[in-house]
Amino acid sequence: MQNLQTSPFVPRLNPDDYLHVFRWKEEEALGRLEEIVCQHGYAQPEVAKGKYLYAPGSTPLLLVAHADTVFGNGRTKIEILRGEDDMGAYLTSPQGLGADDRAGIIGILHMLAHTAHRPSLLITLGEERGCIGAQAFAERHGSALAGSELRYAVELDRRGDMQAVFYLNNQVREFTRFVTGYGFRHEIGSSSDITRLQEYGLCAVNRSVGYYGEHRTTERWYPRHLDNTLAALSRMLADAPVARRFRFEV
Repeated sequence: MQNLQTSPFVPRLNPDDYLHVFRWKEEEALGRLEEIVCQHGYAQPEVAKGKYLYAPGSTPLLLVAHADTVFGNGRTKIEILRGEDDMGAYLTSPQGLGADDRAGIIGILHMLAHTAHRPSLLITLGEERGCIGAQAFAERHGSALAGSELRYAVELDRRGDMQAVFYLNNQVREFTRFVTGYGFRHEIGSSSDITRLQEYGLCAVNRSVGYYGEHRTTERWYPRHLDNTLAALSRMLADAPVARRFRFEV
């Protein structure tokens, strides 16, 4: 039996272990993820068909990612190519890789496979079409989450390496200092799934997962940049039980 880590440590991911995630069809993604999270000890995730999967966990953080891509369905036959440049090794596809945001999904799966932390999970559909799944989830659960023991939410859906975007709680200085204390640099963004949760006062941050050139067939994904985020995220998960609850007035 695998010895899962409870310390702030997660091994580097092997991209070959997760190539199948890029090939999931959108309509099957939530079903596949439901099966996987149940294998990792989550009991009866809530699945709203075509909108979101929500799995409450024991570690008081919420991780968020979206399973849709701008490239739509029929992803099973995409050609995945490898390359390397001055930023490191990368994956790409002439059909469009969809690392925005399948890389975020991979990050969550890797954390579950290699650590004992079990944060609450929200996987959405429709982010690229106006955060449809996140809106449906927020309408059902937003108020309850804001009043819960969750410390804050972390979305894995940002381009680049070690960036942190805060959106509606951009001016909550205690929270920005807390997050950047884990090595992230503060950047500016417009909107993402977590903005729907922030409308209820829950502090949240979007973190880099290593994609560049998103929404284009020239998109590239650098796995080592996701590793950097996961190393910091594992520390945040380990610290979560003693972290404060971050909220703000909306």
